[in-house]
Amino acid sequence: MNFKSNKGVVGVDIIIAVMILVIAVPTMFGIAYNLTKDNNYARREASAVKIATDIIETAKLTEFDEISFNSNSLFLEELNKNYTKSSKLDIEKEEEFYEYTYYMCEGNDKEHYQMQIGLFKNNDETNQQNLVKKIKVTVIYPVGNEEKAIDISTVIENTKSEDVH
Repeated sequence: MNFKSNKGVVGVDIIIAVMILVIAVPTMFGIAYNLTKDNNYARREASAVKIATDIIETAKLTEFDEISFNSNSLFLEELNKNYTKSSKLDIEKEEEFYEYTYYMCEGNDKEHYQMQIGLFKNNDETNQQNLVKKIKVTVIYPVGNEEKAIDISTVIENTKSEDVH
């Protein structure tokens, strides 16, 4: 038996090649699309975390008494330098006992980030507002046709010994 033929390309060879292309090409495009989408999601999430962390670090580097939303506070001054003041967010996550301010900024690829910064309003008569300040940052960012949010919060202690009793 002679299985080798020198007749050239036959119809079965063409059909098998076309079937392989029909299966392989869409699969490769699907993998490339999903990798790009996941990369964009991870990059935007990392940018949102960086923004929230920068705001928290700004608060930690600011003198304790200057962490407020008063128009002449150093904390608010630093926020105004780095971000654009905005109105309330599209996704509002306000909690009772927090005072909020809102900012926005543009990312590296022209995506928009919205920030909600909250300071806990302590109404305690024990003068606890001189001991700690709670700050909460929510950053909202676009991913595809939806918006995601990152929440980071911290407590900042007053380290001045004369203020702490």
